[in-house]
Amino acid sequence: MKYFKTPGCFCLMYLFVYFFISPLLQFAVQDRYLFMIVFYLVLLGLGIGYLKLCREDVKKRLHLKPLRPAAALLSVLLAFTILPFISLINNVSQLIFRDFITSSVSTASQNPWLSILALSVLPGIVEEVLFRGVLYSGLRKARPIKGILLTALFFGIAHMNFNQFSYAFVLGLVLGLLLEASDSIYSCMLLHAAFNGVSVITSIIYGLTGNSSLMNQTVSTAQRLQAIAVLIPVSIAFLVLSVLILIAISRLCGRSGYLKTWLNKDIRRSWPNEKAAGISYYAALIISFGYAVLLELVSYASSYL
Repeated sequence: MKYFKTPGCFCLMYLFVYFFISPLLQFAVQDRYLFMIVFYLVLLGLGIGYLKLCREDVKKRLHLKPLRPAAALLSVLLAFTILPFISLINNVSQLIFRDFITSSVSTASQNPWLSILALSVLPGIVEEVLFRGVLYSGLRKARPIKGILLTALFFGIAHMNFNQFSYAFVLGLVLGLLLEASDSIYSCMLLHAAFNGVSVITSIIYGLTGNSSLMNQTVSTAQRLQAIAVLIPVSIAFLVLSVLILIAISRLCGRSGYLKTWLNKDIRRSWPNEKAAGISYYAALIISFGYAVLLELVSYASSYL
């Protein structure tokens, strides 16, 4: 039971569902969006069932605490202020890695309500339960900064491709900071759902206006470099605004004093040096990174056949 409660064990369980249960579901449920809905419900069952088997206090482990309306609005606003920086990382990443997500999002207009539920609402809820809830609570121990980094690392590579990993890792860092600033997982769910919703709703609008082909339009390296040049100053400005929003949320939630202690070296040194992650966690990372490498190689090979 002691090993079962470790974050690494939970990561391996997540991979089992992803690699073995997911293909079976995909075979049984042919519609892409219905499959994703069922898949996320299975993952939600995994998270809640895991906590119940561990005899954990679900409400405490998941930080299911009320969120003030002003903090909720700021959490949604934060999704938009970090968007330029995430777009910058995505563009830089696509200079090196393949884009595996645009084509799937571009079909959202075919089933708008199902796509919003499958690509925005459910990921915002379920992934936060799994990563900022179950996993982060296990990795955090007495060192929240390390917990945020380790959780963001697995959250990023759990997308199983390097393009999404590059910006999901950064998004994971922001979500971890937001959880600590608000002490409520609801803020993370709102940010995550809003962030995903931007691309989904944009795709729906493009599809309804007959411009869906623009979503799949090939972008040249020169055009991407131009976009990067434009995004750099914009990203910096909006990152400053994002920091101010996080500070405002922490004050609204009475957490600003606690977060200020992170800046004190003496206080950080006094934190107990507990081992947050074990062999199983790093094994799950290696498996996920290996799969991402394989996917990248197969994608490049198929493009030359």
